Amino acid sequence: MSHDILSDVLRGIRLRGAVFFYLSFGREWATGAPPAAEVAAAVLPGAEHVMEYHVITKGAAWAAISGHTPVRLAAGDIIMFPHGDPHVLSSAPGLEPEWVDANWIMAQRHQDRPIPLDALSGEAITIGLPTRDAETNVVCGFWGCDLRPFNPLIA
Repeated sequence: MSHDILSDVLRGIRLRGAVFFYLSFGREWATGAPPAAEVAAAVLPGAEHVMEYHVITKGAAWAAISGHTPVRLAAGDIIMFPHGDPHVLSSAPGLEPEWVDANWIMAQRHQDRPIPLDALSGEAITIGLPTRDAETNVVCGFWGCDLRPFNPLIA
């Protein structure tokens, strides 16, 4: 083992990742992500366990595991869902999310990554270039890892 314990742990769990979406949102929005296990085959084929993360690159957002109290995020903040829980990102707490369909994510698995998604109109999310007109930009990605023999990130 080296003197860099974090690097040793990360090598031991074989962490790998992918950035999958770059989202542009308008003034009011809410989106729900399905359990990571439902999209694992599309985003990180062969991973024993998939974790989702989001980086707020512009603006602000609220994030919460479904049924829990939301947390405020600002530009530069990263939130991770290590257990792959379904969760909601929104412009304000209490908004009803439009849930992302796991089948839609599976259908996008061959797109060049990151896939830019435009949700500025407040209607359906469409594939489109990231825009400067967005109130909030979010990078959505996934990490895959092994669960055995022991994974301290999951524990």
